[in-house]
Amino acid sequence: MKTIMVDITGADATLKVLKTAVTLAEQSDAHLVGLYVEHARLAMTGLYSWGSVYTYPIVDEVEEKHREAAKEIFADTLAYTGLTHEFRDVDMEGISPLDAVIAQSRLSDLFITGAETGWNDDPNGQADSLSQIIEGAGRPVLIIPEHMPEKVNLKLAVIAWDGSKEASRAAFDAIPVLKSYESVEIVSVNVDPADQEVRRVSIARLTDSLGRHGIEASFRVIPGDGSDRNALLKLSESADLMVMGAYHHNRVRELIFGGVTRGFLKTVPCPILFSR
Repeated sequence: MKTIMVDITGADATLKVLKTAVTLAEQSDAHLVGLYVEHARLAMTGLYSWGSVYTYPIVDEVEEKHREAAKEIFADTLAYTGLTHEFRDVDMEGISPLDAVIAQSRLSDLFITGAETGWNDDPNGQADSLSQIIEGAGRPVLIIPEHMPEKVNLKLAVIAWDGSKEASRAAFDAIPVLKSYESVEIVSVNVDPADQEVRRVSIARLTDSLGRHGIEASFRVIPGDGSDRNALLKLSESADLMVMGAYHHNRVRELIFGGVTRGFLKTVPCPILFSR
C-alpha cells in the first residue's frame, strides 16, 4: 500500500479522518494525498449552483476560506511526520462533487473519508453518498465515524465473513491495512446450524491464506440468533476496525447496499473498511 488518499473537503471533520490516514500511512510508508474537491461543500449545502460563481461573487470567497482551512489542517498535520504528501485541489469541471471524488479515489490503494464530512446533512442522503463512493471507487474505502477517539488504536480488526464474493474481495483488499493491527479475528454471524461446519472450513482456509501474508488471524462462527446487523454491531463495540463487503442477508439476497450495509452507513459505529 503506497498511495493513500484522504478526503479533506469537509474541514469540520477533517482532523479525525486525517489522523487515521497519517497513522496508516506511517505504518506502510505510503504517500498521502489530501483530496479537496472545489465547490463540493457549497454544492452539497445548496449555496452553490451551476454558474453562481459569476452571479454571486461571495461564493468564491466562501470557497477560498474552506480550501485554505483544509490546506492548513493538512499541512500542519503532516509537517513533522516525514511522510511524502500532496494537497490535491480538484475542480469539479462540470461533473458532480461525488463523481469528482470517485474519479480521484480510483487513483489510490486506499481511500479514506469520514462518515460526517458534509456531503449530506440527512442520514439517508449521507448513506447514499457513501454507498455511491464505495460502489464507484473500485478501491477499498475506509469510513471513519464522527465519534472517533483522538488516539488511533490499531489493536483489533474484525473481518465479517459470509463466504460471498463481496466478503472475499473486502478481506483480501484489506490485507495491507490488516498488517498494521495487533490482532485480526474472522467472524461469521447467524450461521444456520446445518451450515456451520462448511463455514468453519471456509474460515479456516481464509485464515491460512491470510497467514501466508504474515497475518495471524483467529476465527469463530456465531450460531443464528437475531439479525446480522445486531450481531455485527455487538462485535463493533470492541473492534478498532471492521472489514466488510457490500454485505447482504444470506436468506433474503437484498440489494447490494440494502440491509446490513446500509444500516452501517447510516450509523457508523467504528472505522469500517468496505470493498465492492
